[in-house]
Amino acid sequence: MYSARLGSHPKTVTVYQGPGAEQEWRVAIKKREAIWHPNILQWCGVARAPGIYATVFHDDLIPFQRYLDIYDPSPLTAVYMYAYFDTEFQDVEHYWLSALNKRLYPTDCTIWIRCSTGRLCVDPGGQIADFPANCIMGAGLPPRAPISEIPTDREAIIISAFTLEDYHVSCQWYCSQSYEETIRDTVASVTLGALNFCPYGTSYGDSIEVAWIPDDYPTDHGLGWQSGTKIKIMQNGWSRVHSSELDGVIVHHVYPNAPCTSWPAQANSILSRLRMTSDFRDYVLIDWITYLVKFSSPLKDLPAGYLFICPLTHLQSGTPMGFRFPECVAYWSLDPWGLQRLSVESAQSLGFPSPVLSMHLSGHRWDNAVYAGLRQFHRGRGFDPESQEVARHLGIPLYQLRDKLSECMSQLCPRFSASEQ
Repeated sequence: MYSARLGSHPKTVTVYQGPGAEQEWRVAIKKREAIWHPNILQWCGVARAPGIYATVFHDDLIPFQRYLDIYDPSPLTAVYMYAYFDTEFQDVEHYWLSALNKRLYPTDCTIWIRCSTGRLCVDPGGQIADFPANCIMGAGLPPRAPISEIPTDREAIIISAFTLEDYHVSCQWYCSQSYEETIRDTVASVTLGALNFCPYGTSYGDSIEVAWIPDDYPTDHGLGWQSGTKIKIMQNGWSRVHSSELDGVIVHHVYPNAPCTSWPAQANSILSRLRMTSDFRDYVLIDWITYLVKFSSPLKDLPAGYLFICPLTHLQSGTPMGFRFPECVAYWSLDPWGLQRLSVESAQSLGFPSPVLSMHLSGHRWDNAVYAGLRQFHRGRGFDPESQEVARHLGIPLYQLRDKLSECMSQLCPRFSASEQ
């Protein structure tokens, strides 16, 4: 893509050269002929010369990240811009579904911003460019005008435009960095919804749990153990599947029932008690656990038998938010009630593959700017950002620091000093 001018009018041009260039050019033109939406890339002309083909588009387009650099936004402004582009992409999604009867996802697009209007411009069929993968979440948040149309007193207007909940959701999804790690049974337990000190390059097993939600808050086990086939739940809580029906990995998802905004509502309170003022990306919030049961060999030509998978209660470590590796995640049996368990050796000798369990952890990190924006937003709404006033006002669970935290943290982080308040 190139910036260009036709007379005094700014345009953007795509140039095609090399083998197959003409065919690619014609396909791209044909694809756009039946599509018309103000937030979808529209061509206004074409050009050709020997060996070179071009499509001319309305307006001067720039990548999203470049647009952010131009505005050099404060943390508040950045959150507003993410939320605004979310609302515009939802309009594109609705149009795409109604016009073409297809779903359109951000990962199917290249995302641009129109310089003249500050509005989103979507090019379906490309790869998303310079745009956070978790930015467009369909949250339906309030901003309906681009940042370029907001007067100079932007921060006050932005603070009044968001409810507490909406701003927290925006920080949770638009401004976070994903954390993903698969762990084995060398890790004793995982606390769902907990905040862990886990600098980049540190494995979860070497991290330190810093804060957590009280145990009396429940978790959601979703649909239980799931696979590509039907899994029968027995009266004793074990799940059963016949060997002939196994077709891949068996999974179970678990996540906290606490609102996803529990952490943004009180993050600065916890961090102030830790007396940490920087490097906030070292802290990871664990908000999703996936148990995966795989097999030691391919699921082909298995003898007749039954795999029994442990009850969900066996995954918990004694508290509603604590999870662990069970002593036995699954076993094979030849009888449909599972009364006669086959040992690992017996099962393997009969041709049954051994079940292998792992836990996949998903979470989020936030950088210093996001926490600064939360502090500014809460103060602008009349709350003390270094207290848990906002969480109490919203009636959401309060985080607590772990006991004997100073001794553990000081070994990994010399700057650490926990407040006893």
